Amino acid sequence: MAVRRILPVPPQPLSIVERPESNGSVSILPCTIAFSTGQRIKLVGGDAATVSVSAAFIWVEASSVDLYHHQNTDLRAWRSRHVRFHLRPGEVVRLSVEPKSKGSTYVGGWTIQRFDPKRWVTNNPE
Repeated sequence: MAVRRILPVPPQPLSIVERPESNGSVSILPCTIAFSTGQRIKLVGGDAATVSVSAAFIWVEASSVDLYHHQNTDLRAWRSRHVRFHLRPGEVVRLSVEPKSKGSTYVGGWTIQRFDPKRWVTNNPE
């Protein structure tokens, strides 16, 4: 009798996408996050989602309508650059999606960056 060895399947990589709250109407503007794998999620300010992706080089893009020009019907009028990264089996990457701004003014578009927890430390007196 031959013994068949079953190898464990490596866990899928995960992408955790967070959209911190913004001030005013930009916070309620739905933003679509598209992955090169074909997956899409929609987030508003304060939302987060976890997406299981294939292990490989992938890209992510954020897009939305133009909040300031309602006559523009382009659903991708505001968009980020493609952010590319490589994920290995079982790896978890946290991404932060934020409206593009210059100082305190929103200028249209989106930025995506790897989540830096140091930027989001709040003053929590205990």
